Amino acid sequence: MNGWYYGNGPGGGGWWFMALMMIAFWVVVVIAIIAALRHWRGPGHHYVGPYPPSVTPPTGENPLEVLRLRLAKGEIDADEFERRRALLNES
Repeated sequence: MNGWYYGNGPGGGGWWFMALMMIAFWVVVVIAIIAALRHWRGPGHHYVGPYPPSVTPPTGENPLEVLRLRLAKGEIDADEFERRRALLNES
């Protein structure tokens, strides 16, 4: 009876289930690593360059206005806005 359950008897095939579970385990591990890396890098690191694609670089505009536009578009939060505004006022 024991041999039949593990694939040595009629129907067999217990090995394929183990192989399938091993593959599924490694797929889950790879997906978890990718998700952790994306989370670690944060939401704003999927582009290359100083500005996100939705923001055109300022062309001599008032930096505070650009900052206000970014806040209005939701690209930065209120804390980031205040921090950057303080830096602008400092210089």
